[in-house]
Amino acid sequence: MAETYSNLESHIFGPMKYIEGYGVLEKLGYFGSFLGNRVLLVGSPTSLDQALPAIKKSLEEAGIIWDVYQFDGFPTEQAAQKIADITKAGHFDFLIGIGGGRVMDVTKYGADLSERRLILIPTISATNASLRVNSIVYDDKGRHQGMHKNQLPACFTLADLDILTKQPVRYLASGILDTLVRFIEMRPYLSVYPDDLNTKVSYAVIEEAYHFLISHSKEYLQDLKEQKPTKRLAEAIQCVIGVCSISANYNSTGSKFGGLAHGVYYGFTRSRENHHLLHGEVVGFGILTQLFAEGYELDEIRKEYQHLHLFGFDYDLEDCGILTDQELDEAVDYIYQVRLPGIGFLPGKTKKDIKEAILKANALILEERSLAHEKSV
Repeated sequence: MAETYSNLESHIFGPMKYIEGYGVLEKLGYFGSFLGNRVLLVGSPTSLDQALPAIKKSLEEAGIIWDVYQFDGFPTEQAAQKIADITKAGHFDFLIGIGGGRVMDVTKYGADLSERRLILIPTISATNASLRVNSIVYDDKGRHQGMHKNQLPACFTLADLDILTKQPVRYLASGILDTLVRFIEMRPYLSVYPDDLNTKVSYAVIEEAYHFLISHSKEYLQDLKEQKPTKRLAEAIQCVIGVCSISANYNSTGSKFGGLAHGVYYGFTRSRENHHLLHGEVVGFGILTQLFAEGYELDEIRKEYQHLHLFGFDYDLEDCGILTDQELDEAVDYIYQVRLPGIGFLPGKTKKDIKEAILKANALILEERSLAHEKSV
């Protein structure tokens, strides 16, 4: 019988327009005018301090009425609903999210609940949330709850390099770690879905970003430290915010594209109450865990550790907030019960396998840290 594809769907999400450059916020009013004349700005206090002067000027020149809602917390269902309620009560035509990943996720969610379109303005490149269509949802203690599938992506994402090239190096480094993980998590799916075009395209896109970020790390990180406006720095920011998201936005219905590295991050949020590490910094630990779980040779894993170390990665279990065996077991249970079913390349793995991979990753980090200390003495 001939194979049929009557139920096959492909989804390629992305903003109507992604613009990265110096002074692009000057064009905000122009793009906003396509969406309406009343807008609610959602942003963290720090991000609003950075971006509001340029935003205000551009909106007012376009005759767009605006108001501000300061958001400083985790993107919970309740927080998104509050934004939706304010949007509807204030008769706002659209929303603008300004800030990092938490603001992006809660604004996308709020726009979806209120059935409004939106514009996103990333002020740090520690995340690619501004181009992803879905929202990551947490509870008010920062524990991962799941993903909200928004119906539509942002209409426009404006990445202003006047702001992004002045961010602390740590934020870009964390965003790069979260971009490298996309490569690590996509790689095994070439074998799982060898004939799927979306898988091949997604991998090809992120592979280019991965090699660029590794090859030119010393250049653009130094440029950011010195706040020098260079092509390499702009391209690194584009890799994190734009290219990684483009890769993630290719999707074939029925395919499982989960990764263990992110599963480890989400598992760790179950126990850790201090959030002094950024998303990408914890995901770095997950990268090593996934490689051990996949059965890579130790030399290959050490090589990947050195790549992560280029971006300041040196975080063991304790750094990630896992201080006791009970906390580790809680994380492993969550990974196994909630995350592992969505991972298509680790069939038959047990809780014991996951825990062993985490402990091996921790041992490697501690060993590398000790070796580095001996060399410095």
